[in-house]
This record gives sequence, structure tokens and C-alpha cells, in this order.
Amino acid sequence: MTISEKVRTLREQRGFSQRKLAELSGLSSGTLSNLEAGKFRGELETHQKLARGFGVTLAELYRGVDELDDGSTSVIPASGGGEIYRYNDKAEFRMLATHIFQKPFLPQRLILQPGGSTHVEQTNIGWKWLCLITGQVDITIGEQSHRLENLYDSIFVKASDPHQITNVGASVAECLTVTSPVGV
Repeated sequence: MTISEKVRTLREQRGFSQRKLAELSGLSSGTLSNLEAGKFRGELETHQKLARGFGVTLAELYRGVDELDDGSTSVIPASGGGEIYRYNDKAEFRMLATHIFQKPFLPQRLILQPGGSTHVEQTNIGWKWLCLITGQVDITIGEQSHRLENLYDSIFVKASDPHQITNVGASVAECLTVTSPVGV
């Protein structure tokens, strides 16, 4: 099932019109129409709004969604290939794998502009490993904050604990993250 089919299925199961889902999610009816028609897949922020509109978690929205391609092996070029998801204008992550729902873990490159941060993230199960490549970040886990400031400083986070990553430096910060099992 594609994300387009999943959105249409959830909308119809709940008896929502596209207009009603647009109101609940904060998306435009045109965006929903194009998404359901398979004209685009949307970015993470779009999916988060849809999940809120449906009253489900992102993991529940993605449950049963397969990749849009055939699952064959592919190489992500070092020059920056892979899908990009934006949290906001100061935070984005780049997928470092394709066919992610067929993998045992999710590798990503997180890029935070000065002052940028991710949303507070939390999944039902699993672990996240975070390794600093450049810059300086704080990772807040519940009430505790941990600073990563040296090359290759790293931390493991229980993915079920609410956590947020913030660039506390004056330059761009980049981290590698690996989440297992795959959960977004």
C-alpha cells in the first residue's frame, strides 16, 4: 500500500471528506487531493499533520505502507542522494537508505542550522543512536539534557522516551542517527 492509498483508506474509514480532513489536519484540500492521487508523497511535516488530523501516531499512519519502488538494492551517493524530510526551516534529515520499510534499521543524516531543533520525538519501541559529525548539539531526553560537542560524541536513546535534538552552536550541526526498528 502506498501513502496515498493509506491516506484515502483512513479518510474513508472515518467517513471524512477531503474538506473535513483538511480542516482537522491544517492542510489544504488541494494538497490532500494531490496526495491521494499519488502526484506527490508529502514531507514529514505533511505526514505529521495528517496523523494529527486522523488522531493517530506517525507509526500508525505508516503501518502497512510499502515503498513506492520495487525494493531492489540501490546505492545512495555520498553527494547527498536520498529523500529529504524537513522538520522546519532550520532542521532536516536526509535518508541514507532507500526502501526504508524493508530494512531492520533507519540511517539518517540530521542537519540543524544554528538554533534549529527537531520536534519532540517518541516512538513505541526501539532505540536511536546519535553521533555528532560537526557542530554542537544538546539532546534532551525527558527532563535531562546531554551535550555532544566533540567529533564522534554519541549517545543511545530509548526511542520510547520523548527526545529532542537542538543545535546550540553558532554553525551548522550534523549528526548521523540510526533508529531500530524502523520508525518515523
